[in-house]
Amino acid sequence: MKLREYLQQKRMHETTLASTVGVSQSHINNIVLGKKNPSIVLAKRIEKATEGEVTIYDLINPEAPSRLKDKEEVK
Repeated sequence: MKLREYLQQKRMHETTLASTVGVSQSHINNIVLGKKNPSIVLAKRIEKATEGEVTIYDLINPEAPSRLKDKEEVK
């Protein structure tokens, strides 16, 4: 399930989830909008906070910028 769907179904505010997983509301909003991918640690926290309804795989947006650099970019 997508994070946006989860928040809507549970009638949960982004601020509530953000507080639960230890990040800012704007960070959660960027994940919901697909602008950023969460770190693996944060993705696991979100999965746990949603009791597995939103999985790590649901959170990954291949179009969002990654913190990991391609090996060719690193010199």
